[in-house]
Amino acid sequence: MSFTTAFFDGLTRYMSHRHDNRVHRETIQAISELPPHLLRDIGWPNAYDRQRTYRR
Repeated sequence: MSFTTAFFDGLTRYMSHRHDNRVHRETIQAISELPPHLLRDIGWPNAYDRQRTYRR
């Protein structure tokens, strides 16, 4: 594998990771802005906190 190929592969992975993090952050923000009665219906943030605990 040449230096150029390795560099662009690494850069692609880095940019993909940043994109995923941005989308995740925007989703969390959008859900957090819902009215309280909807948040209770979907179990926010309790269900999300439990999910993050299990993923670690």
